Amino acid sequence: MIVNIIKEDFKLAEKDKFAFESYTTIKNNVLVIIRKDCFSDDTIKYAQYILNKYLENKDEVIEYLLKNRLLRAYGQDYTEEYIKNNLNEPQIEIINNEFAVITWLNHNLDEHIIEVEVYKDFRLADVTLNG
Repeated sequence: MIVNIIKEDFKLAEKDKFAFESYTTIKNNVLVIIRKDCFSDDTIKYAQYILNKYLENKDEVIEYLLKNRLLRAYGQDYTEEYIKNNLNEPQIEIINNEFAVITWLNHNLDEHIIEVEVYKDFRLADVTLNG
């Protein structure tokens, strides 16, 4: 199932809600954010691409998180299944038309922010825990 995103789906976010002035929309319970200074047809198209790749490959993305950081960070306290079930939905921030960050702010593991960098061809890169 392809999720379509069009320019009219986005609304300018309230000031001070994000670090940068941003346009946002929610699709399939995933918040999609595009910074105002790079909001364009290209970044909207990239947002649709990243969202759909995430939705199609959600299990693989979570496996990548587990193998590249989360099992080291949480494995002593939680089972792999518990971690998977408590991540909840992420938000996707489009930085430009070749780079995005998928972030889990509202997970049920602890207070850390979980992020994975995503490059143009949906190549997953650094997984970080912040906070």
